[in-house]
Amino acid sequence: MVNIPEPFLTTAQDLHESEFKMMNTWRDIAMQPDLPRWYGVLLSSLAWMLNGEPVEYVTASRQDGDTLARVVVFTGTRIILSDVAEGGDVVPIAYPRERIKAIGVQAETSVFGSRDPFESWPGDLRVVVVHEDAPVVALPLDQSPRSRGRLPGLTEALRDSIGPKA
Repeated sequence: MVNIPEPFLTTAQDLHESEFKMMNTWRDIAMQPDLPRWYGVLLSSLAWMLNGEPVEYVTASRQDGDTLARVVVFTGTRIILSDVAEGGDVVPIAYPRERIKAIGVQAETSVFGSRDPFESWPGDLRVVVVHEDAPVVALPLDQSPRSRGRLPGLTEALRDSIGPKA
């Protein structure tokens, strides 16, 4: 067994238990008795990059083609993007959060409402983050209730960080 020091072990366990197991598109991977090697390497790499910094938001998707998966992690200071290549290579790249240039937001619900008494405003959000150095990121990557539910809070923080309120 590998001896993994704190805070890395706790971070990896939290990502596995509290994030990936809760995502619709990742549940079947994260719940396997024999986890794929790339998944463990991904958790190790993210834990190393985070170094105990609290995670504000995580979203992930599985993909076809040369990239098996994509993970996006937001902390108070960084955006970490990680693609998992078909061969299992994982290289997370961290970008400073203060270099976000713009965000775009699409609300699901009209301001005029609807006849559905259970519909809430603004409904689910779709968010695009434009960074000076990183590729454009569209959120959420997965449609789990956890990812969708945490997105408004992240969006507020991102909106407030790119300029003062009018």
